[in-house]
Amino acid sequence: MLVGVNAIFLVPSAIMAAAANVTLNTGVLFQLLAGVVFAGNPQAQVIMQAYGSNFIAQADNYISDQKMAHYAKVPPRAIFRAQTIAVFLNCFIFIGMLNWMVENFNRGTLCTWENEQVGSCPTNLVEY
Repeated sequence: MLVGVNAIFLVPSAIMAAAANVTLNTGVLFQLLAGVVFAGNPQAQVIMQAYGSNFIAQADNYISDQKMAHYAKVPPRAIFRAQTIAVFLNCFIFIGMLNWMVENFNRGTLCTWENEQVGSCPTNLVEY
C-alpha cells in the first residue's frame, strides 16, 4: 500500500519540484492512512509516516539535484553516478560511526536485548 500511494504521488510531485521548485507535502496524507489502517498501533503509524514521507522527499531531492545540474550543464548520468556513490559510501560511514559511538560511549548503560523491560532501560544514567 505504501509503495502504491507513493507511486501515485511521485510523478506529480516530481513535476512540481522540477517546474516550480515546490514540493508536495504528503505527511498529512500518510498520517491519515496510517491512522485508518493501523488504528491503535502507534509504532506502525510512525514507521509508515517516516517511510512514506522519506520516499517522496528523496525523490524531490534527486529531481532538484538534476535541475541544478541541468542549469550548470552537467550531464545527468554524472549526477546520478555521484549520488549513487555518495549513498553507498554514506552507508559504510554511518555504520562505522555508529559502531565507534557504541564502543566508546557504552559504559554499561546502553540497552541490551536481554533486558527484561525491552524498550525501556531504567538503569540508564543521565550525566549532566
